[in-house]
Amino acid sequence: MTLCIDTEKLVRDAVDLSIREVFSMMIGEELSQNVVDGHDSLPPSPNKAEPSMTVLLGFTGDIQGSLSLSLSEHAAIHWTHALIDHETEEVDQTVIDAVGELGNMVVGGVKRRLAGSNLTMSLPTVIRASESSLVFPTSIVPIYIRYGFARHQMTFVIAIRSL
Repeated sequence: MTLCIDTEKLVRDAVDLSIREVFSMMIGEELSQNVVDGHDSLPPSPNKAEPSMTVLLGFTGDIQGSLSLSLSEHAAIHWTHALIDHETEEVDQTVIDAVGELGNMVVGGVKRRLAGSNLTMSLPTVIRASESSLVFPTSIVPIYIRYGFARHQMTFVIAIRSL
């Protein structure tokens, strides 16, 4: 079963606008968009060996699926430092909480932008895994959007289930 292209575009645009808004408002950084729409396979990540963190968020309602935001540990540390001026060279609980908050802020923007879709969003869950570790059932074709900021990279994975 294929998902309506309009729904994909609606969700993709909501994610894009939300993450750009969060980075601009919270840490004053603009994002560059490196890769959009890796429908058939995950675009190769330049730093596959670098440890990564992923924040997972599920949603139900008129649209069902999940959003995942993966970033390297260095990118997570940079985000945390820019957000709350936290000094660290390794992932600690503050970094994990800041990445979870990044997910919360982005999903809040997505929910606001998709208000007509009657969405219920889950709380963010932060795990140590990269986007290449995520797997989906054959009925879901994930959309990959890669962003760059401050010489770091992060990947948003949108997985929408057809209703």
